[in-house]
Amino acid sequence: MPPISSDPGTNGLAGIWTRFSPDDLQGQFLLGRSPPAVHWPVDSLDGWHLAVAVELPCHPVFIGDRKAGWLLGRAVSAAGAFVDGPLSLAQDEIERQIYSFGGRFAFILPAIGRVYLDPCGLLSVVYCGKTGSVASTASALGVDASAIADAALVERMRLPASTAMFPLGMTAWRDIERLLPNHYLDLNTWQPRRHWPLGELPPVADVDGAVEEIAGLIRNHLLAFLKQGNVWLQLTAGRDSRMLLACVREHARELRCLTADYSDDTARTDIRVARTLAEFAGVAEHKVLRWVEPTQDDLDLWVYRTGLGAGEYRGWRGFTQFRQQVDPHDSVIYGSVGEVARSFYWRFSDNPATGIATERLLAAIHCPATPETMRRIDAWRETAPVQDSLQLLDLFYIEQRLGCWAGIWPYAGYTWDSVFPMSHRRILELMMGLPAKFRRAGKLPERIVSREWPELNRFPYNPVPLRRRLRSVLRSVKNAILRP
Repeated sequence: MPPISSDPGTNGLAGIWTRFSPDDLQGQFLLGRSPPAVHWPVDSLDGWHLAVAVELPCHPVFIGDRKAGWLLGRAVSAAGAFVDGPLSLAQDEIERQIYSFGGRFAFILPAIGRVYLDPCGLLSVVYCGKTGSVASTASALGVDASAIADAALVERMRLPASTAMFPLGMTAWRDIERLLPNHYLDLNTWQPRRHWPLGELPPVADVDGAVEEIAGLIRNHLLAFLKQGNVWLQLTAGRDSRMLLACVREHARELRCLTADYSDDTARTDIRVARTLAEFAGVAEHKVLRWVEPTQDDLDLWVYRTGLGAGEYRGWRGFTQFRQQVDPHDSVIYGSVGEVARSFYWRFSDNPATGIATERLLAAIHCPATPETMRRIDAWRETAPVQDSLQLLDLFYIEQRLGCWAGIWPYAGYTWDSVFPMSHRRILELMMGLPAKFRRAGKLPERIVSREWPELNRFPYNPVPLRRRLRSVLRSVKNAILRP
C-alpha cells in the first residue's frame, strides 16, 4: 500500500476526482435546469430538476395549494417534532415559519426563486450561476482538479491536512460560491441576499429565563432523535457535550455515547473524563472508538465528499475509524454551535467599539492573506448589519466557522445523519444577547448543567495533563528570561 499522504498538495489531489463518482456522495444533492446525470431519485418542478441521494431526507413543500419546492435534511420544531412529510408554508410568513425549525436542513423553493439554509448553514450549499446549478458540494457539481481556482492558495492552506477555511463564501473552485448562513440565494439573479439579522440584536434582560429557554429547546431537539433510536452523543471532556447530556437527564439510560480516540493528548483526556461521566450518568452504552490508521482510499474519499471545502485535520485522519466502528445508518449528535455563547472569536480586551482588522479575521481561520481572501473579508464587513464589534465577531463565527466549516465536514459521511441540537435561530438570538461578562466567562454550559443536572459540574472540564502544564510553565519562564 502506498504511504499515507498527509499533505497531498494539488498534485496529490488531481487524481481524486477521477477515482470517485457521484455514487460515492452519500447524503448529497444536485439541482439544475437539466436532468442531473446521477443515479439518484429525481423530482422536477417548474423546469428545475432535483436529484437527492437516498440517505438525505427530502419532503415536498407547498405554499398554499401550490408545490413550491423541497425541504432537504432534518427540520425539528421547537416542540421536538420532525418534519416527516409534506410541509405547508403561508405566503406571508415563509421566513418566520422556516426559522421556527432547528436542525440541519435546506429549503429549495424554485416557485419563489429562493434557497434557504438552516440557522447555522450546517447542510452546506454551493452554487454556480454560470451553469445555473445548486448542490451540496463542488464534487456534486461535477468538478475536477483542473477547476481549482488558485492552486497556490490551496497548497499554502495545506488542504486537507490543516484546520484552514476559505473565507465567507469563497471556495477552491472557479465560478463556485458557498451560500452563507443568514442569506438566501436568489435563483433568478444568482446573488445571495441577507435576511437576518438586519440590525443590532437586543440584549437579554432575563438571563435565567434565557438559560431556561435554551435548555428547553435543546432538550426537545434531543428527545426527537432519542425517540427514533440509533443515535449517539459524541461525549468529550468539553462543555457543550456535557450540557447536552444534562438536558436529557431523565432519558440518560436510553442514551448511547461515543468518544473517539485520535491518538493525541486531547483524545486521551476526552476518553478519561467521558468514561467517568458515562458511568455516573448510567447511559445505555459508551463506546470508545479505538484509533485506526487511516487508509489512503478513505483520506481521498473524505476530500472528494467534502469537495475540498475546508480543512479538518482530526476528522480527516479519523475517517477510517468512524467508517469501521460506527453504523452509517446511525445519527451522531455534536455540540457545535455552543461556542457562540462563549465569545469564541473575542479577545479579552475587545469591546463594542474595538476595530477588527481584516488580517485578524483571516488569521482566526488559518487562511493566508491574498488580494481575494482580503477582498472577501472586507466586502462582508462592509455589508454586515451591526456596528457592535462583539456582535460582528459573533456573526463571523456563525457565518464563517459554522457555515464555511462545520456545515462541510458532515458530508464526509461519518454517518448518514449529523445532529446539531443548538442550530436554532432562537438559541442564537439568546446566546448573542447574553451579557458580555457572562459570555467571556463561558457561563452558559455550567449554568444549564447546574439547572438540569448539577452533579455533572463536579467533574472537570477539559483538564490539562500535568506534562502540558509543566511545558507551559517552562515556556513562560524561558520567555521571561530571554525577554530583553
